[in-house]
Amino acid sequence: VFEHVFLGNLTEDLSGEPIAGGLHCWVKFYLEELRGTAKYLGYIYNDPDVGLSDNRFVSGKFVWDHQGYKLVKDQGGFFIGVSPEWQLACGTVAYFETRRPELAERHGWQPWLEARSLGFTKDVTHGFFRYRHVVCSRQCTDASIGASTSDGTVLAGELCTSYAAFLGRESPAEAE
Repeated sequence: VFEHVFLGNLTEDLSGEPIAGGLHCWVKFYLEELRGTAKYLGYIYNDPDVGLSDNRFVSGKFVWDHQGYKLVKDQGGFFIGVSPEWQLACGTVAYFETRRPELAERHGWQPWLEARSLGFTKDVTHGFFRYRHVVCSRQCTDASIGASTSDGTVLAGELCTSYAAFLGRESPAEAE
């Protein structure tokens, strides 16, 4: 997951075509732009006026030259100016809050049914804006990780990704 989130990786879409995976770290994207291997192609927001007023988050499309491929990321996003330590801490907390479905529910996470494996989302407000935190892990059962019980309880196995998406301005009810 470290490579996926912080460095980006070559992956495939559902039809088997190579695409850019991960690259959810603004520092790495900035360094790739400096090297001339990444090119930001523009923003993607449901409401551009609101999205562009948030100077802490970028949501957009880009092309990345990686491992001999010209990879397209149709939509990616990341917080600007945060430390890798902050990003790692957010992903770690999200992982442990979603190890079991009942834990995820207790911590305010919602099942993400479009995830390829076990995924959850949680909408959060920071400043005057709302974001969706997404966390995905591979599914396993107690027995598959060597635990003493084998009741078939679904657990989060290896963390696959943790990222955020921009949702818009906080609602007036949240501001109160």
